Amino acid sequence: MKTPFIFTILSMLVFIACKKENPTTKDMKQNILLTQWNTPFGVPPFDKIQSSDYLPAFKHALQQHTKEVKTIVANTAKPTFKNTVEALEVSLEEFFSEGFEN
Repeated sequence: MKTPFIFTILSMLVFIACKKENPTTKDMKQNILLTQWNTPFGVPPFDKIQSSDYLPAFKHALQQHTKEVKTIVANTAKPTFKNTVEALEVSLEEFFSEGFEN
């Protein structure tokens, strides 16, 4: 069940990674989704989020995830479940939470 999902995510990574459009540092500092917030119940300050904040936050999370995948691929140790599949699963969990949860 997870295999098609992982394949879809990896396909998206390959497709999007080819595009080198990166958010600027200025954009990232102004993007409320990429900053720490101190709100009741740890929820984002929805009143400050603009629709233009989502794409840079997603691109930032994708860049971080791409770096993690490259690290997994570059690992010269003998492939095991722990250093391949499990490492990819952990990086996907971080990908889906980075920039979108505090």
